[in-house]
Amino acid sequence: MKKTKNVKVAIDSFLTIKQTRGISNYISRLSVLIKKNTNKNISFIFIKPKIKKLKSGERLKSLYLNFYLIFWEQIIFPIKAKILNCDYVIFPSNTGSVFLTKFLNLKYILVLHDVYFTLNNNKYPQYYNISQFLSYIYRKILVKRLCRNAFKIITVSEFAKKMIVKYDRDAKKKIIVLKNFINIKKKIVNKKLSRSILLVTGFHPQKNLHTILPFLFNRLIKFNIFLVGISKENINKLVNYNSIKKGFKNNNIIIYSHLIKKKLYKVYSKSEIFLMPSIFESFSIPLLEACYFNNMIICSGTGATKETTKNKAVYYNNKNLNDLKNKIDYLSKLSNKKKKIFLDHQSKMLKNNNENLDNKNFKFLLKSL
Repeated sequence: MKKTKNVKVAIDSFLTIKQTRGISNYISRLSVLIKKNTNKNISFIFIKPKIKKLKSGERLKSLYLNFYLIFWEQIIFPIKAKILNCDYVIFPSNTGSVFLTKFLNLKYILVLHDVYFTLNNNKYPQYYNISQFLSYIYRKILVKRLCRNAFKIITVSEFAKKMIVKYDRDAKKKIIVLKNFINIKKKIVNKKLSRSILLVTGFHPQKNLHTILPFLFNRLIKFNIFLVGISKENINKLVNYNSIKKGFKNNNIIIYSHLIKKKLYKVYSKSEIFLMPSIFESFSIPLLEACYFNNMIICSGTGATKETTKNKAVYYNNKNLNDLKNKIDYLSKLSNKKKKIFLDHQSKMLKNNNENLDNKNFKFLLKSL
């Protein structure tokens, strides 16, 4: 009787030590799928450097980690995987090593969240600073080669899958969709603040804050506005002084550059409206979190937002910000009864969240190893 070969798979867990919620959350997603679909012939190893988790405000360490990440994923991680006698490696953060993995005879699975960097820079800005510019160039050089040489490609939505196949037609034969998820163990309940808006975002042109924030600061009056994921310093780079002054004079604006999950969930729980400002998202965890904490969601209809929200949110035209103002006014003026009806309808986006399909796709991946 032929003996079944035991397969070892290494997962690059470098980004669990940084403030990258999307990717670290996706590594957790893979961990959950692994536990649900155990296979005695396949073992998984999570590998990360021995560096303490990055804390808020550690800018020099953050800059150092950006450069170290390249060295890690190109050289250190593949070598560690080979030393541990792994057959496959998983790169979960859009980039990885092409040449060393080939030299070491390691097959790799690429998790490609999106190919935003391929879009027209005039319509979809790519960078604010030198770090983002270098990241943009790094992906431009690397991702096409990674796609062509990958054993399998995993992405996070059907929208992202279509974009990736358009970018590289050969990817169609080896790409699968495993959607992201939220796993909140304890729900925090607070009284909702009237006329409150929450944005959970970041300092990148993709997040569209250079357009949305000046508009909100100039047009909104007597709102509680919570901004999470961007510092005051970076807001000053995106919005002129007069608009900031006007915004703070007319509204109660609170800024959090970073929040741990427990504190973030408290802000969700007391907010009425969740605004997703992005012009492009391939999935977006905050949309699921906002639904979970009963925020009425407003987002652009571009990217994967309608797929993620299952057409249960309110969508605005990102080329017409007056439409956004009208949607904010509409939701903020709803009666409590109508708000409840809206939220009951919206809550359906968390049901039937393709868990069975994801398990099926993951089992297909396991069988191919």
